[in-house]
Amino acid sequence: MVSISTIGQAQTQIDNLAKLLQQAGDLQTQAASGKKSQTFAGLGTDALSSEQSRASLDSLTNYDNNITNGQTRLNIMGSAITQIQQQASALSAAMEGQIQNGNFDMTSLHSLASNALSFIKNLLNQQDGSNYVFGGADTSTPPMTDGGALDTYAQTNITQWTAGTITTDQLISSYQDRTQMTDATMGYSATLSSGNAKNVAIKADDNAEVDYTTLANDPSIRNIVAAATMIMNMTGQLNQVATTGSDPPGTVTAPGATASDQQQNFYKVFNDLIGTINTASTGMDQISAKLGYAQSSLQTIQSDHTLDENTLQSQIGNAEDVDLNTVAVKLSSLQTQLQASYQITASLSKLSLAYILPT
Repeated sequence: MVSISTIGQAQTQIDNLAKLLQQAGDLQTQAASGKKSQTFAGLGTDALSSEQSRASLDSLTNYDNNITNGQTRLNIMGSAITQIQQQASALSAAMEGQIQNGNFDMTSLHSLASNALSFIKNLLNQQDGSNYVFGGADTSTPPMTDGGALDTYAQTNITQWTAGTITTDQLISSYQDRTQMTDATMGYSATLSSGNAKNVAIKADDNAEVDYTTLANDPSIRNIVAAATMIMNMTGQLNQVATTGSDPPGTVTAPGATASDQQQNFYKVFNDLIGTINTASTGMDQISAKLGYAQSSLQTIQSDHTLDENTLQSQIGNAEDVDLNTVAVKLSSLQTQLQASYQITASLSKLSLAYILPT
């Protein structure tokens, strides 16, 4: 019970007690969360620093996600390029081996070239999720399709060559000349065939975009596809290199009036196809180097991001985090003050005439 004469003192004490309880509650929240405040408004002058640091950190996180996704895509592309080179090398080695042996097995070469070509086309249509990786910015369209036009083109030229309608040089030109064996004929997408494929790059930082454009119709890749196609169709049509004098009816050989001429024409095309494959395979080293450089650049940028992120986390911590030891000391001090306040409040409640005057 508080008398009228002490009501002012009591109210003041109650207000002080409420403030102390509020401070105690805030300190307990800080101790539990480790944060100075649950809102930016409660950070005072540190609020701006915290907000700016968090915005920068969010931006770096987004860039890191871009880099991580980009590295996945680059791994897929790099692996595909390596496997294409392996297929090309295996085909070239088999052809060189048969030249050295002087014994040409058209059936085995046909099978090897057919399998290699099918595998390479599948690799060129590799996807990262639902996105095709060798079509430039056109990620929704398969870079290469197999509509049969390329085989028809190759078969027609080889048939004309074996019949003597076109020369050996003209046959070689038919797969080396891009205006004859066009990208559209080879089965490349309309975007690639038209030359309108746009580059693709990974946005890795405010001031860094890493280009990783590698198109399925890159000259080196294209030449491997063209050569493998010609090998597959040539070995599919030829029964043997040259006549032997006792050939059954319908035997197909390279063109020429004599066996020597036939061998010369065959070797000229065969060696040119080997050279085309080997040159193209070497050219693909530049593609691998480009993808490797892109990966290395992204790794360097991401390492820099890690350093920046650590700095930003430290700045956020300085702005938002509390010193738990300091909080503990303050809580202990507040408990002492609260106990004293409770005692004073209790004492004031007894300062009444009811406790002093006799009844």
